[in-house]
Amino acid sequence: GDTFRVIPHWTLNTLFPGGQSLYTSSIFVPQSSILLPSDTTAGINIASSNVYYYYTGSSFGGPGWRKTGDLSDLFPDVVLPPDSFFTVRHPASTSDTQLVLVGNVPMSAQSVVVNNLAANTQQDNAVSLPVPVSVTLADTGLYPNVIAGTSAFVPSDSLLVFDPTQVAQNKAASAVYYYYTGSSFGGPGWRKTGDLTTIRDTDLLTPGLGFIIRRGARSSPDSVVWTYSPFYLNP
Repeated sequence: GDTFRVIPHWTLNTLFPGGQSLYTSSIFVPQSSILLPSDTTAGINIASSNVYYYYTGSSFGGPGWRKTGDLSDLFPDVVLPPDSFFTVRHPASTSDTQLVLVGNVPMSAQSVVVNNLAANTQQDNAVSLPVPVSVTLADTGLYPNVIAGTSAFVPSDSLLVFDPTQVAQNKAASAVYYYYTGSSFGGPGWRKTGDLTTIRDTDLLTPGLGFIIRRGARSSPDSVVWTYSPFYLNP
């Protein structure tokens, strides 16, 4: 009695057809590039798994999506996962570009797998929240299902958020959040590192941004499923 919808993934060439919204390159040196995070590497501060760019020249098969380190192959159908994020890196001293997306508002719960890939090792998970509305930390459902709380003002699991207005590459997190379960300074609630006294339950995760769930070390590898149901589905 269950019903299913089969929805195609966005790929490099369906989201950026012909390099649209990017700075393309006539030589095998990227101008704008698309960096995809690795979801199979254990640890934190993980380097991108692959870097792609759009080539407009005529060599080795002509124009198309290329991957750094591979001159001969084309990669138009590389999938952009809906539950993760990717980074668009523009060259220095260039103007902003604009990407306009048209689609349907999600009308079901969204599920994201969050991992610890190796025993006794912290793990970064590059995730996104694919809904078109801002969500408070309290409403995300990350605590206690994905992020474990701490009774001390030292995070074991944390949420790393980045500032899209900061001009930089390989940015540090602009805010690191964790869930405090103790009784000091107002009691339990979301906190931000560097600020012990303010409860941050109403701080917002804005649509269109990616962030990192950093899980503390576990005694063995494990996975949990973060399921979020948009508030507009539950009036």
